[in-house]
Amino acid sequence: MKFSIGDKVRFVNENMEGIISSIMDNNTVGVTVDNDFEIPVLMNEVIKIDFNEFVKSEANTAAVVPKSAENGFDENMYASFVQLNEQQMQLYFINHTPNRLFVNYYTKKNEIVTAKFFNTVEAFDYKSIDTLAMSEFIDWEEFHFQILTKVENKEVQPIIKNLQIPASRFFKHLRATPLLKKQGYLFLINEALNQTDIQKLTQYNPERELEKESPLRIKAPLEIIDLHIDKIHTNYTQLTKQETLQIQLNYFQKNLEDAIAANLKKVTFIHGVGNLKLKNEIVKLMKSNVNIIKIDEAPTSAYGYGATDVFLSVS
Repeated sequence: MKFSIGDKVRFVNENMEGIISSIMDNNTVGVTVDNDFEIPVLMNEVIKIDFNEFVKSEANTAAVVPKSAENGFDENMYASFVQLNEQQMQLYFINHTPNRLFVNYYTKKNEIVTAKFFNTVEAFDYKSIDTLAMSEFIDWEEFHFQILTKVENKEVQPIIKNLQIPASRFFKHLRATPLLKKQGYLFLINEALNQTDIQKLTQYNPERELEKESPLRIKAPLEIIDLHIDKIHTNYTQLTKQETLQIQLNYFQKNLEDAIAANLKKVTFIHGVGNLKLKNEIVKLMKSNVNIIKIDEAPTSAYGYGATDVFLSVS
């Protein structure tokens, strides 16, 4: 059976459904399940769900009562990708705020800009702004939004939002869409800065930052790296499991490369025990690295059972 990105599938041997979020090879696809993890699955282990059957199965959640600012969604702006059929998605701009908005929406691909929508959207209203082909999902352009808010006697800074979403993340965002009474892949447009971020911006000094990054002040790499997510990401409670894992792996990779560049003989990674997912993934990465001589369990007396010593070749 031929599969495409976005196809709804049911597992043959398990009571589970998901969405095709990548084509890995001629025999394997990536399936995003529970709006969270993408897992590799052999094509003969899943069957495609007819779109009409999918719509019927979603009937209870699709008939969403219209939301209002008082008793539903927060006052925000959203982009919602609503699937029309197996071939197309409709992109809506949702103005779930009490203000009239002026919206400029355009796409960009290979430095070519295409204007798509340039108009007002009334308070607590929505507009269809684009139609997208599922067959071109992998090659969808970058989505750009520029939004001006009209508030009486008040100057409001324009909002600029760019969306470019990989399939493994896109299909996690299936939500009830405010005002539409439909399910859609929902993305927040107006991500407000918190007070800490605002304070940092007001205190930002480019010249001082350049001084910090001077080649004469390169920091030595750490010999002990803690990969626990609360140590490396400030808003870790807002992350999905897959996003958490990817951030940890990226942090691991960067610190490993720094250690190799600095000719360290050994570096210790603290990954914890958990379900061994993180440890297994970093072991895979290390096995393919020619600069690693040996991998060993770190002393339990110092780190418990959740750390690994990595011994490096020195040039």
